[in-house]
Amino acid sequence: LRGEPLLHPRLPDFIIYAKSKCILETIINTNATMLDEKKSKDLISAGLDFIIFSFDGGTRETYEKMRPGRFRKNRFENVYENIKRFHSIRTDQQSALPYTKIQMIMTEETYKEKDSFFSLFSGLVDDVSVNQYSERGGNISEFNDETKVLYENALNIHDLPEGSPYM
Repeated sequence: LRGEPLLHPRLPDFIIYAKSKCILETIINTNATMLDEKKSKDLISAGLDFIIFSFDGGTRETYEKMRPGRFRKNRFENVYENIKRFHSIRTDQQSALPYTKIQMIMTEETYKEKDSFFSLFSGLVDDVSVNQYSERGGNISEFNDETKVLYENALNIHDLPEGSPYM
């Protein structure tokens, strides 16, 4: 359900296997930070049906604030180029699949960037959407003191700033 599927080196093999077992629809959700040329070609060739890109922001400043990266800084330009290259490779291969969707979560920061988000990705993906923010895990204020300390330590270990989207 969660995690970055492009980190697994055998992801295309899993897609091929699923398709060979008559799985009708293979879908991944990715932040596209690891979507290089080889992975793009491999995913398309494997028969992936649907890829959803998560990209929160219509500008470099907002994107890099909302998606700081856990182990290294996410760069707006790099991820945007990865998505553009994927589109180009899919077009060059004359493949209708995978169907591509990009989504941005609506927050106070991203609300004013809806138009620029749509402008950035219209023509590069099949579907551009903005989704309402939803809290899945409750508020940190609801944690007991011991859990709060563990959470704050995890933020420090991964060099995430206070007030990060993970808080």
